[in-house]
Amino acid sequence: MANRTARWGRAVVGDGCFGYDAAVKRVPNEVVEANVRRYALAKQMSLDAVARASGISTERLLAIFRGDFDPDLGLIGQIAEVLGVTASDLLAERDLN
Repeated sequence: MANRTARWGRAVVGDGCFGYDAAVKRVPNEVVEANVRRYALAKQMSLDAVARASGISTERLLAIFRGDFDPDLGLIGQIAEVLGVTASDLLAERDLN
């Protein structure tokens, strides 16, 4: 398995050469997307409402999800505040099992 590198600049998938394949990490934008979607659903907010309340367009939020826009920590914090969580909550990779 080849390494995938996020636009955010870190390799996230091991190549298995050291005998480990179990922990496949997601790229940062995928982690942020999964967490934003989960917290928005819990608050019964649309992505459009999350984006507007965060001061960005829906297109910008979707660009973050695609990895086409690298948000700074301040923007991650704004989105987190709207969702009632911390920036760390949006950046934390949850166990996929």
